[in-house]
Amino acid sequence: MNRRLKKAFTNTPKLSFSMLILSRKIEQSIIINGNIVVKVLGVDRDVIKLGIDAPKEVVVNREEIQLAIEGARVHPGDVPKEAAA
Repeated sequence: MNRRLKKAFTNTPKLSFSMLILSRKIEQSIIINGNIVVKVLGVDRDVIKLGIDAPKEVVVNREEIQLAIEGARVHPGDVPKEAAA
C-alpha cells in the first residue's frame, strides 16, 4: 500500500463498512445510487475540488460540519449558512 493510501486509511474514522477507493481524473465523475454525481473539478497540490450534484433532499456536508452537527445534536438546517458552505 502506498504512503498516500495508508495515510488516508489511518486518518479515516473507523466505519462499520468497507471503503471503496477509486481513481478519477479532472472532469471525471462517479455516480452514487443512480442520482448523486461526484465530479473532480480540479486538483491543486493536496487540495481536490469536487462538484456534487444531488437531489435537494440529500444533505451533503463536509466531514467537520457533520461532526459539529452530530456533536451539538442540532438539525442540519440550524447550522449557520457560512458554516455549511
